[in-house]
Amino acid sequence: MTYKSEFLPRARKELMDAWDWYAERRKGFRETKINVFPYLIIYRIQKRKKIVAISSIFHTSRNPKKKYTGGK
Repeated sequence: MTYKSEFLPRARKELMDAWDWYAERRKGFRETKINVFPYLIIYRIQKRKKIVAISSIFHTSRNPKKKYTGGK
């Protein structure tokens, strides 16, 4: 069974913030292997629609209480 992925707005912003953070520190690199990627991907599966809805890309050094609230 094939599922599509869908980034919710918060997850898309967090992903782009993480991408920018790493890109700033890796000037001139197009890709690099990261042995330890300190992020959790928070998602839910919508079986009827066959979608994996990604709601958050959460950096593990942040306060775990903010994992589902986005810092609120």
